[in-house]
Amino acid sequence: MTKYVLLMLTLTVFGCTANNNKQKNSDCLAAFKSEITLNDGLVLIDSILYEPTNIAMFDSLVVYSTPNTEAHLTLQNHKTKNSCTWLKVGRAGNEIVNFMGMTKYNDSIIQVNAAPSDLLYYNVKDIIKGNTNPLEVVKFEHQPFSTAIRLNDTMICFQGLNIENTTANTRYCTKDIKNGVTKYWGEYPSGDTEFDKIPSNDFSRLTAYQNCMIYNHHKGLAVSYFYMAVGFEIVNPKQNEIIMSRFYQYPMVDIEYISQFNLNFVRTKPESKRGFLDAAIIDSSIYFLYSDKTFGNKDSRQGRYILRYDWEGNPIRKYLLPYDVTSFTVAGDNIIVSAYDEQNDLYSIVSFSLNV
Repeated sequence: MTKYVLLMLTLTVFGCTANNNKQKNSDCLAAFKSEITLNDGLVLIDSILYEPTNIAMFDSLVVYSTPNTEAHLTLQNHKTKNSCTWLKVGRAGNEIVNFMGMTKYNDSIIQVNAAPSDLLYYNVKDIIKGNTNPLEVVKFEHQPFSTAIRLNDTMICFQGLNIENTTANTRYCTKDIKNGVTKYWGEYPSGDTEFDKIPSNDFSRLTAYQNCMIYNHHKGLAVSYFYMAVGFEIVNPKQNEIIMSRFYQYPMVDIEYISQFNLNFVRTKPESKRGFLDAAIIDSSIYFLYSDKTFGNKDSRQGRYILRYDWEGNPIRKYLLPYDVTSFTVAGDNIIVSAYDEQNDLYSIVSFSLNV
C-alpha cells in the first residue's frame, strides 16, 4: 500500500513547537525473540521499468501500481506473462489524476483510493479480459487524510478531522455513505505526554499521527500503522473502538508556525525512526515492512525486516530479506516483494517462502 503524506495543515491559528525526543523509546526489533533469514527468492515478474508498489496477488495474477507512467495499474499473469495496464492518468472517463493507493478488497476485487474522496472497484477477471470499467465508484464528501477502507456496502472508515468540533481529540471517522452520518472516534495515545502539551485545537497532531489502514473482512478488524511513529493499532471500526495500541516510538517532530500562510508545518526530526513502510494481513497474522532507519537516512523508505504479529498485537517472528524493498504482500505461505536490480536499473517481483 502506497503512503502519501501531508505535512501541512491550514486549520491552525497559532504556532508552537513540540520537541518530544525526551520520551523513552523502545527497540522494535528487540521485541522479537527469533529471526529467520529469507533466501532463494523466486522471480515472478522481471524487467519492470518503474518501481512496483501496492502489490496484490490473485493466484497467478499479480496487480501492482507504478508511478510516473501513463497508467496507474498493471495486471500480469506471472505464469503466462500476459499483461495489461489500465486507469490512465487524466480527467476523462475511466481516468484519475491523484492515485492514493490500491488494496485487495476480496478474492477477486481490488479497491483504488483516488483523491480527494473516491473509491473505485475492479474485478481482476474482467480486467484480464479487457473490460477496464469499474464495478462501482463510491464518492463521499469528507476528505480523508490517507486511504479509506470499505467495511460493507454502506460504511467506510478513514483518518480525518472532526469537522463538527474545533477540538482535535479524535483521529478516526466512520461514515455511513447511505445516510451521510459520520462518527468521530479514537483518542490519541495516552503515553504520548509531549503531545499533550499542544493545545487541543491544534490540528498538527493529526498530521503527526497520519496513518494507513488495512481491513480484514473476516475478522471485522482493521490495522492502522503510522508514518512518523513506530507502532500500530488494531481497531474495530464498526464499533468505533481501538482494541490495541502498540507504540515503540511516538512521533518526534518539530511544529513551526508559518505566519504568512497562517498554518503549522510539521517536520520529522532527522534522528526519529521512520514508521512501518507497508503492511499485509491474513486471518492468522499481521505483517509489517520495517527499515529500522531514521528519517535522516536517505534510504529510510526502504527496509528488509518483515515483522509478524498475531491479532492480539503480540510479536511472533521477524524475517530478514536479502535486500531492501519498498513494498510487499503476503500470499499463502509466501512473502511477495518488489526488488530492484541495480546493475540493470530494472525492478522485479519476487516470492520468498515462509516455510524455512
